[in-house]
Amino acid sequence: MPYWSGEERWRAIALAAFLVLLTGGQVILVVALNFWFERLFDSLEQRNFHRFVMLIGAFFAILAANVAVVTVHLRIKRRLQIAWRDWLTRRLIGEWMADGRHYLITHLPGEHDNPDGRIAEDIRVSTERAVELMHTLFYCLLLLISFTSILWELSGQTRIPLGSTELLLPGYLVWLAIGFSATGSTIALLLGRPLVRAANLRQSAEADFRFGLADAREKSLAIALVRSEGDVRERFGAFFRRAVAAWDRQTTALTHLFFFTTGWSMLPQVFPILVVAPRFIAGTVTLGALMQTAQAFQQMTGALSWPIDNIAVVAEWRASVERVQALHQAIRRWATDMGRRGRATIELVPGEGTDLRLEAVSVNNPESEPIVGPFDAEIRRGDRVFLSGDQNAIQHLLMAALGLWPWGSGRVLLPKSALLLYMPAQPYFPMGTLREAICQPAGLRDCEPGQVRAALEQVGLPHLVARLDKTEIWEQTLPPHELARLGFARLLLRRPHWILLADAMEACDAAGEADMMRLLREEFSEATVVAYSQRPLDERFFGRRFSVKRLDGIAVVEETQAPSA
Repeated sequence: MPYWSGEERWRAIALAAFLVLLTGGQVILVVALNFWFERLFDSLEQRNFHRFVMLIGAFFAILAANVAVVTVHLRIKRRLQIAWRDWLTRRLIGEWMADGRHYLITHLPGEHDNPDGRIAEDIRVSTERAVELMHTLFYCLLLLISFTSILWELSGQTRIPLGSTELLLPGYLVWLAIGFSATGSTIALLLGRPLVRAANLRQSAEADFRFGLADAREKSLAIALVRSEGDVRERFGAFFRRAVAAWDRQTTALTHLFFFTTGWSMLPQVFPILVVAPRFIAGTVTLGALMQTAQAFQQMTGALSWPIDNIAVVAEWRASVERVQALHQAIRRWATDMGRRGRATIELVPGEGTDLRLEAVSVNNPESEPIVGPFDAEIRRGDRVFLSGDQNAIQHLLMAALGLWPWGSGRVLLPKSALLLYMPAQPYFPMGTLREAICQPAGLRDCEPGQVRAALEQVGLPHLVARLDKTEIWEQTLPPHELARLGFARLLLRRPHWILLADAMEACDAAGEADMMRLLREEFSEATVVAYSQRPLDERFFGRRFSVKRLDGIAVVEETQAPSA
């Protein structure tokens, strides 16, 4: 596992080694308590008050040591769990939120939906449960080794009649404990097999429900404007019914398992006493030995019952691990998957000049079906290009030019060292202060306070200056036309060389559109502007026009107006 062999391995190994030592200390104290019980009941049987008082003092010493060991063990275990989770979360987020992979993998087949739930919840379960399971397994192994030797000595030898002869069986209680636990574990494992499938199904259903709620929260204004609350409620109901069905399926699997384990778990408390009681009645063992034997039998069968006790936890852990692995594999696979299947890809080539060139570029969908037929184009520095026609094909073209749609063929030669800003119809504004939202994606380090205020005033939003340091969900707080203007405020702060307007003024009224077009003309006279819109924009601004029409199911790109002089 990379965490245990990577750059943080020594910290992880040190924490794990400390846990091993503390777990050994826990087992030593359990063994000490077992011998303490023997001496306690022997002192009671002998009515030895002096020894009884000494044992009380010994008990409090064991108790204090146990409290110290368990407390330190808890802190170290939780430190290892959060360190592992932190490493895995950072790694997976780094892979997911890079180079558009979070967008690209949504178009790949496979079980990797709801990446937010897999990162936030499944990584937590995977790491926390892994540490807990390894600790309990190691603890049970140490208990098994320790109490097997104790129970072997306490068992002595028993005679088993075989016809006219007798078989001497040493350590018979050990063999009984093994047989007892093997029977219970086998039955429990058979009953628990459906839990893995049920746990995976439930986690997927719960993740879909959470995602639906989060999606509605993000789009609450749009839902309110079209009065579609009823449809949203029905969709929530469908998601929740799936979650309830998955819950019921898991409940059925757990019921079958718990029906058996609840009854079976009570037997070790009585079974060894019943087995050893004849020897105590015959006077061959003391009361202390009887109680020590019963406790040793319970500890041994408890250790051997680890599969029964943890099958539900293992099922949950395995389901979460599989969900995390599915997301990780999808992220890592997207770049190589097309090559393995013999698919052509659109090649992005860093150019040496200031122009954007598309050479024999064609765009396909992930199933290799054509969307846009092959075409050549050159967009020079300072050009103002308007795209009209099939909106879906245009969006795919822009995604291909940005390197966010690799499916297809041809070459895209990118302008050298050109700062580009893509402006969609719904700009991205992260939750935080308005100042932080406007300064995306550069961050506050590149934003001067005076520049932010000036940008807001230039786009006609001076009233927002007073709210710059307030934290809100701006996509829900501000109306769409103000969000669109904030996108142009971000444009003023970034000062890009290339501007892609993807319906960026859709939410603006006629006056707002005129203001933004005037801002582009005055502030970005030397920038290259490529735009498409569902409604006509100022024809005087654009010197070149391309038409994207669909013929026989494939979009064809044609320049409809000669480049302006």
